Amino acid sequence: MRGRVHRLHRECRHRKIEKLIAGPPKIPYYYGFTIRMGGLVRAQRNRKVFLQWVKSLTKPAWAPSLVFAIHVIAYSVFHLYETHPLFDIPMHFFGGLAMAYFLDKASVNASVMFAGAPPNRLIESLLVFTSTCTVAVFWEFGEFVLSWSLSVNLQDGLADTMKDLFFGMTGSVFYVAAVSLSLQTASRLLNWGELNRVILNPGEE
Repeated sequence: MRGRVHRLHRECRHRKIEKLIAGPPKIPYYYGFTIRMGGLVRAQRNRKVFLQWVKSLTKPAWAPSLVFAIHVIAYSVFHLYETHPLFDIPMHFFGGLAMAYFLDKASVNASVMFAGAPPNRLIESLLVFTSTCTVAVFWEFGEFVLSWSLSVNLQDGLADTMKDLFFGMTGSVFYVAAVSLSLQTASRLLNWGELNRVILNPGEE
């Protein structure tokens, strides 16, 4: 009996040594090929969705493009910023509003295309507001760089820069508030219509 136990121990040790020498089990080649093909298919799908998202940006791009075109014509052709300095206020307001509209559509489209569902409205509103503020800051930074490099007067000092940022942010807040209000109103109207349908037709399911 004791000799049999020793023999079993030796066989177990030999098997352990053979496993250590052989290393971890090898994955069949076709498994690795399948994994690589799956990754390739996912990469192609993500690329296709990304290109579709970029293409979808052409529709909401009309708003900031229109404001920028008006800005260029007003500055270069009619010189309205010199003759009517207050014209700068509505331009920055509508610039912030147009950029918020563009960023909102871009974010919603990205969420629907990549995640399959629209984003949370609160998070979406905060993202649109902060992104618009970032664009406004970079716009003022660009004006400063152009004023310094081309020796032109695009900014009238710190107060003018703060005013531009304020009205750009105001335009963004106006857009976010208007969209949130419209969504809440639409939701209430839908609930009201559903309630009336149930009251007027209680037998319908």
